[in-house]
Amino acid sequence: MFLDSIVRLLQDEADFEVVGTAGTLAQAYECVAQTDPDVVVLDSRLPDGDGVGAARRFHFGGPRPRVVFVTGFADPLTVRGAIDAGCVAVLSKDYGAHELVSAIRGSFAGNPLTEAKHSSFHADSEEDALSAREIEVLQYLVQDVTDEAVSDRLFISQNSVRSHVARILAKLGATSRVEAVAIACRRGIV
Repeated sequence: MFLDSIVRLLQDEADFEVVGTAGTLAQAYECVAQTDPDVVVLDSRLPDGDGVGAARRFHFGGPRPRVVFVTGFADPLTVRGAIDAGCVAVLSKDYGAHELVSAIRGSFAGNPLTEAKHSSFHADSEEDALSAREIEVLQYLVQDVTDEAVSDRLFISQNSVRSHVARILAKLGATSRVEAVAIACRRGIV
């Protein structure tokens, strides 16, 4: 239903041509290989995998296609993952249809929209924003993983883990790891 709605929306645009559709990642890979599209609108979650991994695979062979990433799970980790995977636009599904059309048009023209307009993505200031690595460490805090295990999984020293945790606590205004997790959950960061 969501895919059909997007197709109808895009077919109404005189300067757009829908060259293919896919309901799974396997179909998407095949469709992109056969049609060589300029822009791909990619959902974050499909029945056979996640969109971030697909975006990386689409960019493995070069800069095309440009990927507009659409997600119903608008958390900072997903957004950062999509941007890091090469997506030129990241849109929450609560955006309006005109914003999707604008993002596609802008992506094609080389004007990427790499920052989603979702309140939970933004900190009060740039200094308060958690880095991608800090969000990774925070995810492990949520799972109550030890510093040693985080160190092993992220291939960083335990001192680096402790430094990241200290910055997370400071940026979130927390006095403990438990409080940091609670704040992050309440703000929608994790």
